[in-house]
Amino acid sequence: MRDCLLSSNPLRGSMAIPRILNKKTEVFSVRQMRVGDFDPTKPGCYDNVKTFPIEVRPQRALFFEIVSDVPISIAFANSDNSSVYHKEDMTDFGYGPIPTGRNREMGILLGVYPGDKATIDLDVWMEKA
Repeated sequence: MRDCLLSSNPLRGSMAIPRILNKKTEVFSVRQMRVGDFDPTKPGCYDNVKTFPIEVRPQRALFFEIVSDVPISIAFANSDNSSVYHKEDMTDFGYGPIPTGRNREMGILLGVYPGDKATIDLDVWMEKA
């Protein structure tokens, strides 16, 4: 019963809800990723913006947790390049739900100010809306 969520309903008493009904699907995860390192092939010579395409299912909700050693900005974009969520200057933050709408593919954008270097841990998962 460790993989069950406990729920009490005054009409039915106590019952265990299997975790399969509250399923989390990981869509993106990265550990110790560097953003802002020197890279002479990039405009401005710093790799201070990273982008990642992610596959999602329509009519779901995205959630994320990010940990960074310096303030970082994160944005989620729809498949038509419009922004669905944006947050600046975070070091330890989690948020959700972010609706996937009708998208089957979305994008994650991570950025730091020029000259800053960040080490990032990021987890993104999807649940039913």
